[in-house]
Amino acid sequence: MTVVKMTLPEDNKTILASEYKLYLPTSDQLIKEVDEVKKMVKA
Repeated sequence: MTVVKMTLPEDNKTILASEYKLYLPTSDQLIKEVDEVKKMVKA
């Protein structure tokens, strides 16, 4: 749960989401995607 791990406090037991995915990226995949979006925004 990469995204959840990065956005919720450790003691949070409730996760609310507007959309659920069966597949979540790994930390490395998420970092790569964020870096690619940053490059597109700067261009």
